[in-house]
Amino acid sequence: MDNINNLITNQERLVAEDPNNAEKLSQLANLYIKDGSFKRAIKTLEKCSKMPNGNNAKYLMGIIYLLEGGLGYAFKSLQTVTDEDGDFCFHKIDKSNLPPKDLIYKSLENFENSAKELPEKYMAIGFIYHALGNYDEALRNYSKCIELDPECDLINYFMGVTYFELENYPEAGVYFQKELKQRPKSHNTTYLLGITYLKLGNSQQASACFNRAIKLKPDYVKAYIGMSSAYRLSGNYKQAEKWTMQPIKAKKDTADVYFELGEIYLGTKNYDLAEENYRKAIAKDPMLSDGYINLSKVLIAKDKNEEAFKLVTRGEKYHPKNIKLMIQKAIAVSNQKKYKEALKIIEEIEKIDQNDQELAYIKGKCLLYLENAQNAINVIKKAIEANPNDLDLRKLYGIAMLKLDKFNPAENEFKNIIKIKADDPFANYYLGTTYFSLGDTPKAIEFYKKSADLIKNNGLDGFVRAYEHIQSKELDKIPLELKNVGIKPIDTEKELSAFSSIQLLTSAFYDLSKKEQEKSKGKEVVEETTLTVDVNDSMTNFIINACDGRDGFSYNHSRRVSKIALRLAKHINQASKDLISDDDLKTIELGGLLHDIGMMYVPRDIIAKKKPLTNEEFSRITKHTEYGEIIVKKNGFQRNIIPIVRNHHEKINGNGYPDKMSQNQIPLSVMIVSIADAFEAMVSARPYREGYSIEKAVATINKRAGIDFAPGIVNAFMDIIPEVSRIIAEIH
Repeated sequence: MDNINNLITNQERLVAEDPNNAEKLSQLANLYIKDGSFKRAIKTLEKCSKMPNGNNAKYLMGIIYLLEGGLGYAFKSLQTVTDEDGDFCFHKIDKSNLPPKDLIYKSLENFENSAKELPEKYMAIGFIYHALGNYDEALRNYSKCIELDPECDLINYFMGVTYFELENYPEAGVYFQKELKQRPKSHNTTYLLGITYLKLGNSQQASACFNRAIKLKPDYVKAYIGMSSAYRLSGNYKQAEKWTMQPIKAKKDTADVYFELGEIYLGTKNYDLAEENYRKAIAKDPMLSDGYINLSKVLIAKDKNEEAFKLVTRGEKYHPKNIKLMIQKAIAVSNQKKYKEALKIIEEIEKIDQNDQELAYIKGKCLLYLENAQNAINVIKKAIEANPNDLDLRKLYGIAMLKLDKFNPAENEFKNIIKIKADDPFANYYLGTTYFSLGDTPKAIEFYKKSADLIKNNGLDGFVRAYEHIQSKELDKIPLELKNVGIKPIDTEKELSAFSSIQLLTSAFYDLSKKEQEKSKGKEVVEETTLTVDVNDSMTNFIINACDGRDGFSYNHSRRVSKIALRLAKHINQASKDLISDDDLKTIELGGLLHDIGMMYVPRDIIAKKKPLTNEEFSRITKHTEYGEIIVKKNGFQRNIIPIVRNHHEKINGNGYPDKMSQNQIPLSVMIVSIADAFEAMVSARPYREGYSIEKAVATINKRAGIDFAPGIVNAFMDIIPEVSRIIAEIH
């Protein structure tokens, strides 16, 4: 008791210092409630309720009156919990700031046993249970009220609202219509009946209700939003926008208005305007859970997954254990390829709800990309059984089959999807990949081309045209096509596989080269397990065109790095008595050409960005080393170039990426390509800066000796600076 008294004394002092602080007043009222000082609590809450956003204070007052048995006062206080339009509002109550639930339920129990059998009693108790989210008890008490007085004022309204929140729209509609017979001029009930018709798919009846609600109350913001929703759901976004703008013009720009605008722009895929309006909605109402959910969807669509993750985390502070928010969090994390982390979030969601179809899709995808294809298939198959018409799930099933090299089931799945939806670009893409895996290149091209036609400028179209030039032997046209290619995700959930497209072209080039060899030699070409040097060089050059040809500033980067690295390796060899073998020299030369091949998997807008990169964008850049490793492995290059491709951004102090290698852990070939890459990058112009002078680049490399580069490698590099300068001048 002394402790609670001390807390009250301290809080009273804080309120005296800042008497208009609603949060401090509310905290003091809670202390009074715990102390049983209800009259003092009421007096404090009355002051608090007159301040902006005083709904929670009004609700607490109702609870206190109920605790004391003052039914009339309780109901009166509870009825003042309203939204911006003056309508009853349960969802704006901050339940975290209420007396303990056990105290509320105990008081309700005592009140039920002691109070008279009045219809208003059961309505008030139902109201409390409703606000606490116990809809079964709310309906039970509302029904008792109707038994005692079928004409009891507002009872049909509350019954309708409860059924509406339970998503039992037919029952909700029945009670709203009964309420309108008693109160035909109730704008709120008319509006709710309109929303009910919308939920039942009857836009025409819904529009009629919204029109009538606006006539009853011309400044009724929610009715304008309802009218907008009716048009939006029927696909008429222009009319929807027109209705939503009316409250803004009347300076009634509530959170719901901006949220509806966000919905309109999300529907038209105008993600910038959608993001702008969802942000305004959240700024107006930080408790708006759907605002966080839909804004995160927009950010994910814009490939801002790290930002989406932070946003959802902020939303969870207001709405812990909200499944939709948690799912968006899992999507944002999985899109960053943090599949294990995403699975942990999914485990938390499954403790609450295991039947969400979207959840099954994300879980299946995570398992698939963690190379656990069989478990992924088990998850996906179970989800498909529950919803056989979900094409996204079926596509994921096909991809899993493809990953397990079960090409015939994959082919059948993608063909069946295309029968249902012929214009699905991803099904066409993956069917092409399946045919490519089966060795049917013409069919692969046929479906790749369909995918490219369905989504323009996705990177694949350039490859298709390049392949056609290969077949017609117009090899001079290939670099022109590849210069405009940008391999990037065409859908955040289903990225185009860069290595498959590269594999397609290199295979085609390899086939062509073999035919040319056959012609020149006049005899059959014997199948070899590894590529010849000539073919390998042709294929390498072909891939480098694809990689470097995406933009102007890096067009010759790989060629320069290869030449510089080879010259440095030969210089080290001369000084160190053949430390590096001829095979190693070839490895360094080829590794220099291919070191940045993984950049094909990085969106062009990130590579060419003129402003500083965000953390998420930088993370995407750093992944190019891992993507490069995949491409090199998939295309049959010699395995000893893999360390160069994967580890050329390691530093001897251990602060590089992706493996944090240091000192002697880094192979000599990697160190050689690394310093060549760093120097070439410094002297070359980039979208965000001018290139360094040779002198400045030399000074920078010297400063990084012992930090980024081994001092011995730096000394050797300084010996060949004149030749390096010549290489840079010649290759431009």
